[in-house]
Amino acid sequence: MTSNTNKKVNKHPFRGLRKVVFCIIKLFLIPYVRLVQNVRFKKNGFRLPKEPCFFISNHQSNWDGVYVNLMFFNRCIYFLMHDELFRYKSSKFLFQNLLGMVPRTNSKSNLVAINTLVQLRDEGENIGLYPEGDINYWGKSTPNNKSAAKLVKLLKMPVVLMNISGAHLRVPRWGKWPARSRITYEIKEIISAEDVKALSINDVHDKIETAIAYDENEFQKKNMIKLRGKSHAENLELGLYVCPECGSFSALKSKGSRFFCTKCGMRVRLNAYDMFERYEGLSEGKPRFDLPTEWNDWQTEVLRSRLSGELSDDAIYSEDKVYVTTASMDTAFPPLDKITGRLTLYPDRLVYSRPYMAEQVFPLPDIEHVTLQFKTVLEFYHNNLKYRFESKKPPFSAYMWEQTINLLKSKN
Repeated sequence: MTSNTNKKVNKHPFRGLRKVVFCIIKLFLIPYVRLVQNVRFKKNGFRLPKEPCFFISNHQSNWDGVYVNLMFFNRCIYFLMHDELFRYKSSKFLFQNLLGMVPRTNSKSNLVAINTLVQLRDEGENIGLYPEGDINYWGKSTPNNKSAAKLVKLLKMPVVLMNISGAHLRVPRWGKWPARSRITYEIKEIISAEDVKALSINDVHDKIETAIAYDENEFQKKNMIKLRGKSHAENLELGLYVCPECGSFSALKSKGSRFFCTKCGMRVRLNAYDMFERYEGLSEGKPRFDLPTEWNDWQTEVLRSRLSGELSDDAIYSEDKVYVTTASMDTAFPPLDKITGRLTLYPDRLVYSRPYMAEQVFPLPDIEHVTLQFKTVLEFYHNNLKYRFESKKPPFSAYMWEQTINLLKSKN
């Protein structure tokens, strides 16, 4: 283990103001989330230990950490958060210095985040973690490795396992406008500090997985919550990219609650229950879906089948007016480069070309950690650098590109 594990993390001079800031923020936000976002909290008869706790939950929205802090008014919970939030001086001052949040590092060897969590524990603070790390595009829990369980064993704190429902319905990751839903945050289980010490890593992992497992689609089928708003399908083409009628890729568009194919004219409506209705122009025998996630499951198999055979060296996708930004592994991304270029995906490589500049070629076997960031940003690692590609010309389905690259990589 490197010497970083023994490195002292200095206290920040604004630390004394944090509880005051938290209380002021909570006083303003509690009526807002209850009345406007329709958030309800359920403790299910559990009583929190008096000592600081480690809060672990599933992850559905950017508001999740706010909800948990509002649920426990007299506790300040410091979350491990995406380092993108610490990119600018103003946001870094708010999240890290004033609110004490911990930036999540991308480097596998950098232990500063772990050191900070350990120091927060030693100073008697509450800690929060979303093991999934990212928000699933379709409201489902994302399986995670055992790193959360290992962190539980390291910190030796009482663990509060929680689950949130309804937040994906309010604003799906692909969505453009929030709707009024019914959000519930509840305690599922509390593991005492003594039990944390006695349990194995596998046992802790199983408890975490059981508590935070969730599927918003199954929840909606049972509860049929009606969403307020008119533009339910807006931006849905960021996630759904194959037409079930003609099989075209990237030909789907949205407008308000309507979703349609620009090539064959197939049309469908996404209603106030986040379900499809009124299909038009869809032939008999073609697949019909009730939920967006069912459409996604089907298109994933279509894409996998398309990539399974022998592929020519022709381009699979190509997108113009794409911006790129690059950063080292342990630094935040700078602003987007002002010059755009063309991003092209081939069966064995990704190519980015700009006028009067050398072409950048990324062999797929050398690309690591291909992920979707925000709604429309494709990110990956290559030769110890981070790359982000984004198009200002909507819609750029970075989700489709991420899925395709990962399928090609697994095939190769």
